[in-house]
Amino acid sequence: MRFLFTTIQFVESDFYRRVSLELARLGHEPAHVVISRRSAQELRDSGLRTFCLPDLVRGVGDELDLDEEVARIERRYDTPSLRDVYITDAVCSGRPERWSLERTVRIFLALERVFDEVEPEVVVPEVGSETMRTVAHLIGRERGATVFFLFYTIFPRPLRLYADEYHRPIVTDEEVRDLAPEEREEVEAFIRGFTSAGRPILGHRRSVLSRMNLR
Repeated sequence: MRFLFTTIQFVESDFYRRVSLELARLGHEPAHVVISRRSAQELRDSGLRTFCLPDLVRGVGDELDLDEEVARIERRYDTPSLRDVYITDAVCSGRPERWSLERTVRIFLALERVFDEVEPEVVVPEVGSETMRTVAHLIGRERGATVFFLFYTIFPRPLRLYADEYHRPIVTDEEVRDLAPEEREEVEAFIRGFTSAGRPILGHRRSVLSRMNLR
């Protein structure tokens, strides 16, 4: 199967690099879109097909009918407006609307070209508020790919895997019921243990700036 991963940088990109190497070993075809040029190079050095988003966006060129593209994207994809795509992206915070619209359109055009080339059957945009992730989700769904979201939760078996959408109920209404006494105690014991531990489920990441990782 053909997989497409979209990541930002750092530990996230490296995790999916290792996932992709295992997928390739099993006979699948992984590809990546990444924002960090350093991470893009590390992925390529591992023999993985990789696209660097800033380079893709630059390749869109200057000839762009912004209003026409906004209308096209809003017709084609399942979003109320382009503003819904970029509004949660911190990069767009405080920016003029026209600037945010153009940036979002360019990301759509860049990723549409990647989808044309890779034709992924599975898309993993990772969970986040960045425009690239939302755009990959929308394009993947419109083109019939399965979109996977991996959630790392606070619970004893922490992995939650959602397909296509992550706003759906975990169970149906018919499956919701009152807890048995032993189930209630299990829940209360978990709450007591988690809150008394007083520590995050993942360790804090520490980044050190240097000339090498700023390039």
